Amino acid sequence: MKKMTSTSAKTNFGDVLTTSQREPVIVEKNGKAVGVVISYEAFKDYQNTMKAQDKYWGQLAEQATEMMGKEKSLKLLKDL
Repeated sequence: MKKMTSTSAKTNFGDVLTTSQREPVIVEKNGKAVGVVISYEAFKDYQNTMKAQDKYWGQLAEQATEMMGKEKSLKLLKDL
């Protein structure tokens, strides 16, 4: 993974975009990571992964609600 300062990223934005097609580019400001530039394909893969995880956790929540009953489940959520 390549790292660069925010100033360098701003000055060399074309290079940032080109590099991001091969690997993520971490952008740092004052020595701390503040952002990551990734390719559009990597972003779409990330979104698909998040959708799959949301579906999985939603299914588990539905199963738990069925096992506990709706009232107990709602009370548990409220108490959180």
